Amino acid sequence: MAESLYPPYSRLYVACDKNTTEEELTGTFQNFGSVQNVNLCRDRATGKPKGFAFVQFDKTSEAATAMEAVNGSTIGHSNRPVRVTVALSRDQASSSSSNDPSQFHRLFLVIPKTFTENDLDEHFSRFGSIENVSIVKDRETKENKGYAYVKYKKFSDAARAFENCDRSYKVVFAKPKGPAGGGRPIEREALSRPEPVSICTHIEENPHGYTGLWAQVSMDLPDEHIEWLFDIPPGLEYVRFFNEIPYDNPQYSRKVFAQYDSPGTAAYALRKLDGFEYPAGSRVRVKPDYQYSDRMLALDRQRQGPHSISNLMQQVESLNKSLNEATRLIKSAGISTPFTTNPNHLEAFRCSAKLPPPQPLAPSGSVPQERLFVVCEPGLPPQDALWDVFSRFGNLIELYILNGKNCGYAKYSDKDSAHKAMQTLNGQELYRMKLKVLIAEPQREDRKRPRTNYD
Repeated sequence: MAESLYPPYSRLYVACDKNTTEEELTGTFQNFGSVQNVNLCRDRATGKPKGFAFVQFDKTSEAATAMEAVNGSTIGHSNRPVRVTVALSRDQASSSSSNDPSQFHRLFLVIPKTFTENDLDEHFSRFGSIENVSIVKDRETKENKGYAYVKYKKFSDAARAFENCDRSYKVVFAKPKGPAGGGRPIEREALSRPEPVSICTHIEENPHGYTGLWAQVSMDLPDEHIEWLFDIPPGLEYVRFFNEIPYDNPQYSRKVFAQYDSPGTAAYALRKLDGFEYPAGSRVRVKPDYQYSDRMLALDRQRQGPHSISNLMQQVESLNKSLNEATRLIKSAGISTPFTTNPNHLEAFRCSAKLPPPQPLAPSGSVPQERLFVVCEPGLPPQDALWDVFSRFGNLIELYILNGKNCGYAKYSDKDSAHKAMQTLNGQELYRMKLKVLIAEPQREDRKRPRTNYD
């Protein structure tokens, strides 16, 4: 598992005897779960162990169980008791709460506004012994604000709840209470989903009109946890992940783009998420986007219905009308031109195939039933034109070109639509580029989609 996918608090710090070996550490800790690596720290000059190590587990619950069991015991031939704690970042270690082991016992979660303390206790007590539950309420109305805290008596119980509870709770480990945790108190600024969602378009003023956000998040967060985080504010449409590491924080940050459905919801998400600590001690950094979202939304407009047209196609239609009007005037003057015999010359230049009228794309969330492999030779036509042409057969889910290549894939939710597209477009030309369209080989489940020009 790559380091960026390690869950929070799954790495342990072990203060041990300088004679303790890496093999002894591995043999001890692997009894509690899947150990990804053991790093026995050594002096650079002498190569001798310094007397401490780091142990990375596959799961938070495994690390928690190991910490509780091994802390205070002996390892190998040494009679010295070891000290085992959660490995903290520099920001976490510098806080006054870093010596409090109970900081890992407390979870923050989003709940229905109809929930009571009894409902929380009933659901979360199945994972272990609960010390207390607390629903955050409005100070004036005393109404449930839609989020709560559950504190367990043991770190391992909190970890099991974090891993196994219903994902609709959007559970994260709560940061330490009060100023010791750094930043604003979460009780006053915690994220909640306002209801009804339709009101959210006017939550924030956004004169700049941006709808996309760039963010830097912890490398320790899995993709699904990042999506949950950005989905807490209303209006999220999608999240895109980038492999490159931001230049200004290369060790701890990962680059993410989040698209929201309106300027109001994007501004609201920016205010709520910028500076938010997730996981505890690691701040999310969020900035508005003014260019990337425009390019991505040009593709998303294709999913709005059968009457959606890209900017490129609008320009083509405008040119076509101008050409027809010019042809009429020239013909009335008795002048012969190549366009008088072919007033639709521009449309023929765009695609040599006879295309059906625009059709709706597949509904959001549709499952692909057929995948076409598309090759363009000798180069790529405009990608908006590819979208328009392949969408005219209906039920198109996605079309993407492989990064740096002149080939890609078109996914359809209906086999008949895909086969009609293949029969009509294979061997035809689009902007003087010849298309080769074939049924793609079945995609292996373990094969990740390669990066594309849109990623």
